[in-house]
This record gives sequence, C-alpha cells and structure tokens, in this order.
Amino acid sequence: MIVPVGGQSVLIVAAVHPEAAVLPSPDRLEVCYNKPATMELARKLGVPTPRTWYVDQVQELKDIAAPFPCVVKPSREAAGFKGVAYCRDENMLKVAVEHQLNKLAGNAGVVVQELVVGTGCGFFALMEHGAPLRIFMHERIREFPSTGGRSTAARAFYSERLKELGLRILSALEWHGVAMVEFKRSAALNDFALIEINGKFWGSLELALSAVVNFGADLIRLFRGEKLSYSEDYDRNHEFYWPLDDDVLNLWETGSLRNVSDYWKPNAHTNLFQSLRVDALKSMRLAKKVLMG
Repeated sequence: MIVPVGGQSVLIVAAVHPEAAVLPSPDRLEVCYNKPATMELARKLGVPTPRTWYVDQVQELKDIAAPFPCVVKPSREAAGFKGVAYCRDENMLKVAVEHQLNKLAGNAGVVVQELVVGTGCGFFALMEHGAPLRIFMHERIREFPSTGGRSTAARAFYSERLKELGLRILSALEWHGVAMVEFKRSAALNDFALIEINGKFWGSLELALSAVVNFGADLIRLFRGEKLSYSEDYDRNHEFYWPLDDDVLNLWETGSLRNVSDYWKPNAHTNLFQSLRVDALKSMRLAKKVLMG
C-alpha cells in the first residue's frame, strides 16, 4: 500500500499506481486541485463561496471588480509555487498577481478571491466512493502568520451545518479516501463559506488522532477490504497546540504571550516531548525567527 501525503505525490500515485492506494479517480482529483473548478462545483451544489476570479495575465485585472481586501493565490495545488497574498488596494493586487504568475511560470494562473473574515473551520472525512465512514471537525484557535496561515492551535467541535456542506461536496465527487474541506465561518454570512478542498492528509491530523479518530489506521483497513461502519464519535471538548511549530511565534507576534497558559488547560494537548531532539531543533529555529523579526 502507498499512502501519498503531499499534493504532488497524490497526483503521481493516482496516475501511476492507483491500485496501490485509496484515492479518487484523476478527474475527481482535478476538481479538487483546480480552484476555479472547485468553486464552480460548490456553486452548483448551493455551497456558499467567496467571489472568485481566475486570472492568467496581469492585464485581465482591469476586467474584474475585486473587492478590497482580497486574496491572491495559485489557481492549482501542486503547481510548483505555494503562496497567499493579502491585498488592500489595486497596486498591491497588481504586484501580487504579477509576482505569483512569474513564480508559476505558466504552470497555472492565479485566483483573486474575496476575503472572508471569520474563523477557519475544517471538515475532515474518510470516504468510500462517496459514502462517509469517519468524520471529524475542528476550528482554528490560532494560525501563523496571524493574518492567515496554517493552524498552530485548534479545537475539535461539531456542527450539523458544516457536516452537511462538507458531505454535499465530497459525496458529489464520489470521493474515495481522505480529504479536508476548508471553510471560514463568516459572521457576515451567518454561514460557512468554502475556501478549498485538500484531497490528502492535512497538517493538523494530530488533533483528530488525539481526539481518538485514527484516520491513518482506518485508511489501511479500508484498503484491506475490511468493513467499516460510519462513525462521527470523537472527543468534542479537545484542544491541540503546536507550541514550537509557530504557535509561540503567533503569541509573540500578537503580544499575547500570556496565553501560553492555554497549554495547561485540562482539555489541552500538545506535541511537546515526543522527541527531545526534535524539540531542541524546533526551539533553535523558533529563536532564530524571533531574533530575525
């Protein structure tokens, strides 16, 4: 069995050795990896989305009425460049689009997207040809950079609405394997807005594992042909922190170091002390980031 983790490795395994993994078909992956296609599917399914425009030439910016602030990012996953830019005006937008198009070197365009203000939430699932087997949900407590980045602290939670939207998308794709559907919970919309679909394992997987949802083991069981019954059981009062993976940096950046006390709450868990050597290396990297500003 092959368990691809990175975006590019998922595509390679799906194309070369699909029989050795639990993955959806390449055309389903294409919808997931192509952000304009993702947004088009979501709109057809009635899933709330931010306004999104596809751009592959800087000149095309004159034809769109992008709201500010807005977000610019590559239109494809695994296109050779990963980056997100937050733009407050037309000049910043033009600079960001030009920069990303140059980095992408024709491998993809970019999307300009309305910025959704709210809490990042994730719907995670193990699916069997469109039918859910395991589900889990979390919301971000903190991220780095604090303006928008990966989770550095997150909590488990449960929402019928989030489950409905997440399953609506993954079922329509007849998804097979694991996936994360990322949303923002928007106060302005009073709803969840889709951000993207990650058709692979996710960086905050440790939270689900700590809350007693072992997606990795269940994926292997599915590959072996074992019968799995649906479950949405997990510890919903569970928080997880990645102190040396930039959570302390978030607290430093935002002037909230007093919140280090979060790590000692009764329902809190961290990835500290799993390996003293790794913790030491991460501490040195963290100190370097702080000293360099």
